[in-house]
Amino acid sequence: MANWKLHKYYRGFCLPTIRSRLIQLNACTPILKDDDVHELLKRVTNTPSNAGLSNKEFLDFLEQIWCIAAHLDIYLPYPEEITKMEQLHRIVDKLENKVFPYRELIERGSYPLDSESKLSINKAGVGITSRAFDAEHLDICTTGSGSLVQTRIFFAGTYLDDIERGLDHFISSVVDDLSSPHTRKKVIEHKIKELQEELSNICE
Repeated sequence: MANWKLHKYYRGFCLPTIRSRLIQLNACTPILKDDDVHELLKRVTNTPSNAGLSNKEFLDFLEQIWCIAAHLDIYLPYPEEITKMEQLHRIVDKLENKVFPYRELIERGSYPLDSESKLSINKAGVGITSRAFDAEHLDICTTGSGSLVQTRIFFAGTYLDDIERGLDHFISSVVDDLSSPHTRKKVIEHKIKELQEELSNICE
């Protein structure tokens, strides 16, 4: 029987990642569950069940899953790379829950995170672009419907520490201040005034 860590990797990482990608591609219903993806992958790979597979057989099965993921334009890291991927998910979580909700209160534009990475803020969403021209290229786009993460096939997460450190600095120096009730009140009042002036100009 395959090592439990392989099963945990497949169930805890591969299935949710593929499910999220299928939903982003509008290839299935948003209520798709991990078990549904599992059944789909078993049919595609012609695998009756992976419960009794040996380590070698399970790794052969995972190779097919990695190929399927590549066709969906996503990269599933090897089990030993999960630490970096957990860090990547942590970065995405900060974008979704710390930055995106305040995007309308932040001046639109690009903010450096490290020497080759930037955080972009616009009306529709927020994103991170890093090292566009090498194997460590990373692109994260966060909108109201979720986040899309794209990397090169041999992405190793070498610069994730620098990116996360830069993002943490941006959050502490910009976002945390905006999230205070007093600052939010001032920003909202300013926006209301701008809208009232715009409405007045339209009505003239």
